Amino acid sequence: MPLINVATLLVKPAATTVFKDVASLVAVWLAFYAAYVLLVAVHESGHLVVGIACGFRVKEFRVSCLRWQTRWDLDWRGMNVLSGWVNMQLTRPDDMMRLRHLLFVTAGPLANLVFAALLYPIAARQSTLGGIAKYLFVGSTLLAVASLIPIKARKLKSDGLQILSTLFDRKGFETLRFHIRCHEAAPILQELRDRGDWAGVKELTERLLALSASIRAKQEVVQRLNTILLFANGRLAETATAAK
Repeated sequence: MPLINVATLLVKPAATTVFKDVASLVAVWLAFYAAYVLLVAVHESGHLVVGIACGFRVKEFRVSCLRWQTRWDLDWRGMNVLSGWVNMQLTRPDDMMRLRHLLFVTAGPLANLVFAALLYPIAARQSTLGGIAKYLFVGSTLLAVASLIPIKARKLKSDGLQILSTLFDRKGFETLRFHIRCHEAAPILQELRDRGDWAGVKELTERLLALSASIRAKQEVVQRLNTILLFANGRLAETATAAK
């Protein structure tokens, strides 16, 4: 038998086996990734639904590389394919805002736990579907528990850390409420300025500055308010001078 035929007989089965092994490995990886993305989608959807119910405004919703801001698009940068989050603008800085924020943060882990509870009867079955449900049940439970660990990565806080901050960091939460008040006051200040109501601008700015005195407000926000107040006082002084 020619040497080339012997080599073909030896290499071809080995190549076929390697190809099948690689294809199987890729299929398993894709299956695990799809399951992970599904669990992240459940988690973030919990945050999203409860946040909307609490009256918060959606700024960004992301699951893996799929992102919504003003429209749906794909973002493949960095670790986005392994992450998910909901960025919402808190509203109505009233006495109930802490409870609403707590419900919003807790909703993600709770969604995973509810999903796991729904999967449990299916996971108990001895079938292919039961096996898939079992993996999803374990994964959803682990994701819920992991998200409750109080850690901070760069600027992102885990759900657990946010829950602790909401419950026990009173001054930090009051600071958050202050910045929400400033955000909601911005269009009101602009409207007062457009109408030339400098007394109204002064009154609203002074109220905001009084609130900032006892909290850890951002210096640039306080400086901006002081600038607005100084400008309003100058306009009021000009009006008083012109009236004489």
